[in-house]
Amino acid sequence: MAAQPKGPARRSKAYDPRLHELVRDLDTGKTGVYMGTEKGLRYLRPPEGGIEWTVKPRRIEPATPPTTNAA
Repeated sequence: MAAQPKGPARRSKAYDPRLHELVRDLDTGKTGVYMGTEKGLRYLRPPEGGIEWTVKPRRIEPATPPTTNAA
């Protein structure tokens, strides 16, 4: 039987977000706004504003909007 890979599955292709798109950082679990790419890294910032951080292109995915249950 083949061993299962440990940790998160590797993405075969980097996700290419649109400018200002909401994405999820797979390394930290944080959601950020895509601000651009420089020197091979994606730059994200918190949706409410604040300090940007970098993430490798293969380590982001589209953020899914939260669902709400109307009472």
